[in-house]
Amino acid sequence: MKPLVKITGEFWAQLTEGDGNFHMFDFLEREGAQVLVEPIATWVAYLMYQAKAHATAKWPVNRPHRNPEWYEVKKQFANYIGLRKKLWGIGVGEKMWNFFYNRTIKHMGGITHHLAPQTELADLANPFYNQFARGGEGHLEVGKNVYYTVHKMCHMVLALKPFGCMPSS
Repeated sequence: MKPLVKITGEFWAQLTEGDGNFHMFDFLEREGAQVLVEPIATWVAYLMYQAKAHATAKWPVNRPHRNPEWYEVKKQFANYIGLRKKLWGIGVGEKMWNFFYNRTIKHMGGITHHLAPQTELADLANPFYNQFARGGEGHLEVGKNVYYTVHKMCHMVLALKPFGCMPSS
């Protein structure tokens, strides 16, 4: 049985093969490892999760009516429904994304794994990295590292960086 190495890190460096990551995939495979690269679909799911999280966090500032009185039911409802519509729309997008991703991998013979749940990744990363810190992969890199280790889905997690660029957050 080959040791399974899960690749994570900066978006471009983890997906490219060759000079961009110092031929790391070739090196690992020559050393006897099986390389498992994160699907691009995880990044899209991450972006949708972040959109929901930011919408919820910013809602007290972005709501249409700042401080409606208790008897201003229409304004209170407008505040409530505005956020719900946004969260519902993004939630439908997430469900559709996961459905079509899973359907595609099923029809392709199960060549890749299911997407890691974004809420769980954020929760696992939370003690180490705030999900609202901007830049790079955000909490995704830390969350995937903990997720794949805790669930024993690989023998090693390797975070790749483009060494000529700014360090990841």
